[in-house]
Amino acid sequence: MWYGAKSPDEHLSEVRTNVHIMASSAKDTDPDGVEFIQESDGRVTAKDRLTGVASFGETRAEALRMLADALESHEEATNHPDDEVPESDAPWL
Repeated sequence: MWYGAKSPDEHLSEVRTNVHIMASSAKDTDPDGVEFIQESDGRVTAKDRLTGVASFGETRAEALRMLADALESHEEATNHPDDEVPESDAPWL
């Protein structure tokens, strides 16, 4: 279920655009933007303000690329009702 003002495809497209032009910054006031957090170990965390999904990288550009991948996975997961989620083949589950 998606609660944002934009469709998941529109939001993901916008985040992917930000990966290429790096238009978002930690000072943005846009609630649909990306927040950057400089971690104490030098890495950068990119957090999507709309979904709360976050990822990190060595640079802002890498963090955005990783965030785009994480948002794509998040979108796929939210598009499956619980009864349609494929069973995991992970050995620890």
